[in-house]
Amino acid sequence: MNTESASDPHAVALLFSGGRDSTLAAVRLWRGGHHVKLMGFEGGFGYGASFRQLRVQEVSDLVPPDKYAFKTLKIHGLVRRICLVGLVEDILEDRYQLLLLGEFLAMMVATIRFCHNEGITRIASGATAYQDFYPEQGAVSTAFIQDLCAKYQIHYERPVSDCVDSEAVKEELLIAGYSSKSLEGSTLLADICDSVPDTSIASFLTRKEAVLNSLIDGDGLNDYCNLRPDGGR
Repeated sequence: MNTESASDPHAVALLFSGGRDSTLAAVRLWRGGHHVKLMGFEGGFGYGASFRQLRVQEVSDLVPPDKYAFKTLKIHGLVRRICLVGLVEDILEDRYQLLLLGEFLAMMVATIRFCHNEGITRIASGATAYQDFYPEQGAVSTAFIQDLCAKYQIHYERPVSDCVDSEAVKEELLIAGYSSKSLEGSTLLADICDSVPDTSIASFLTRKEAVLNSLIDGDGLNDYCNLRPDGGR
């Protein structure tokens, strides 16, 4: 465990895409005096991550270097295990494909393990009220993630959950000195995901819980998720 991080109660690991919502979440955390670990991910269903570097450059211009660090976690093995192993069974059971929710779970597993190793007790995301129709941002998933994190003495929070429309997010970013553009990549699954009922989301999460705990607890986690040697900065 990293004793430097363990001694800092203000350290927060933020799932960071470079988009508007996660950037505003970072801004609000900095206003609260927190040291923010900006967590990026490689190996999921996304592409175009180079856009995120534009946001990272903005951060480096506006935020003191002792207030943030950027980390990249590789999640390709986690995505394979959570999303693709058993995919046919998942779809037959739920009648929907929940690959993006599975990818989010992979990000959470990687981040929880990172926080455990670094002594960080808080994880945040850029989930908002105006996007709670996405399975990973809705009430069912939020409650599940809060419980999952709590098992490992980690508090899960959503600093921008009060945001009800994108225009307010853009305005707050502009006032803080950031671009209002969504400087994030896209996903291979864009525009092909249906609205999913809460019952199917809950069923999917319940089935995945055991494997998530195993991946977080298991000694073999490094087979699925590794930090980049350069730390991702």
